[in-house]
Amino acid sequence: MAVEIQDRVRKFKVRTYDKQDSKYKFIAKFQEHGDLICPKFYTFHPTVGCPFNCGYCYLQCILLEGTHPRQYVNYEDMMVDVTQWLLDHKGQSLKSGSVSDGLASGSTYLKHVIPLFRLQEERKNRLVVLTRAGAGTSRAKLPLKIEPTPSVIFSWTMSPDPIRRLYEADTPTLKARLKLMKQFHEAGWRTRLRIDPIIPVKRSMDYYQDMCQEIMQAWNHGKGLGIDRITLGTLRFNGKLESLSKTMHGPLNQADVFGDLQWCMKREGKRWQLFDSTRLRAYQWIRTNIDPAIPVTLCKETPELSKEFYAGKKRPACDCQD
Repeated sequence: MAVEIQDRVRKFKVRTYDKQDSKYKFIAKFQEHGDLICPKFYTFHPTVGCPFNCGYCYLQCILLEGTHPRQYVNYEDMMVDVTQWLLDHKGQSLKSGSVSDGLASGSTYLKHVIPLFRLQEERKNRLVVLTRAGAGTSRAKLPLKIEPTPSVIFSWTMSPDPIRRLYEADTPTLKARLKLMKQFHEAGWRTRLRIDPIIPVKRSMDYYQDMCQEIMQAWNHGKGLGIDRITLGTLRFNGKLESLSKTMHGPLNQADVFGDLQWCMKREGKRWQLFDSTRLRAYQWIRTNIDPAIPVTLCKETPELSKEFYAGKKRPACDCQD
């Protein structure tokens, strides 16, 4: 899918659940509903929209004009924003890819932003780039030509191929994602991995077990693929998403993820999520298939369920932290 090029110098704004900070044009403060374990962090929007068409994607709710990728090219404004944010904070995370794919929606911005993080390494701020890009995603490879810095981390979302074929139209295969992730690791970049959302449909735990085995083989006890940590999360959405998906991404996918999960979901206010017991069992099952040497953490989870999952052990830092 072609990336639309836009230049918004003064009026950049994203319709999202993040709280727009009037001090910045491209940066917002993360703001989630409810009592969650999420730390304080900020989101960065150099691109908007995504070339993939996952049936459950929440961009269908916040980008009603279409989820196609848009890449903003007013880089001077972007660099001013990021420089100011770096000076305003210490030990904080800035997350790219919350309203786009951090690589596949366009990665030119990284050529301008990464040097700023390198110059400010002593302040311990981090840029975390979220992506589903694969080895065949041409726009994703620009960082391979840039000198790495520990202040920038690339975090890949992985899904079993049977789940991907059903609900994640146009996304790269697991093998393609692992291949690109390995290329970044070998180029010297810090890399992480996300399994989010976990979708517990029929036979899905077998699919996730097979995927974990493939990931562990690639990791090879730290001798192969670099994995700082693995973050787990489950599907959660507001009530509008199911109806919007019927006319947006839903017809592009082989199956209806919302219908397939009705048996194990509950509604809390305006939001839907899996039953507590279903989420906990999914997390526990996947953790048993991951080498204990790799930290496993949870995303957007409640303190109660997190406490039960870790069973008295210290919770590792999540994907939004160093």
